[in-house]
Amino acid sequence: MGPAEGLAELDALGAEPQLARYPYLAAARADFLTWLGRPGEARVAFEEALILTENDAERRYLRTRLNELAG
Repeated sequence: MGPAEGLAELDALGAEPQLARYPYLAAARADFLTWLGRPGEARVAFEEALILTENDAERRYLRTRLNELAG
């Protein structure tokens, strides 16, 4: 399975109400979007993960990933 198939699977999981607001799902989507060369969409997904998480260490990591996308 490649990144496109993985992203499709994650998108299907995102349709589940109990997972729609799960920060790790948004972060995983961002990674797959990055691998697919879709940085704008990856940025949105990382920002969503930032909004959804309450953990400071996770926020730092996600901000680092956002900064990497900015180059």
